[in-house]
Amino acid sequence: MTETVQGRVPQEEIEEALKEVIDPELGVNIVDLGLLYGLRWDEDGTLILDLTLTTAACPLQEVIEEQVQANLDNLVDSWRVNWVRSEERRVGKECSEPC
Repeated sequence: MTETVQGRVPQEEIEEALKEVIDPELGVNIVDLGLLYGLRWDEDGTLILDLTLTTAACPLQEVIEEQVQANLDNLVDSWRVNWVRSEERRVGKECSEPC
């Protein structure tokens, strides 16, 4: 594990780990799908992941959280997901037609 001067794992390393989290319905990882909006550290050293789901009523939230946990357990001591509604932010790149 590579750590920064502050003792935190670099963003690139976390994103690489999250590329192992596969959306079960689509078979594509959450990073490439654009479901990861960002990540940051709070004042207590907890990693906060801003994520969204492919649909508002997605029944696979728990499955995705379990995969995130499995892939972050060896990298960070404490993390949590900040679920962002898709209406608040657009998933992926700008679309020329309704997304």
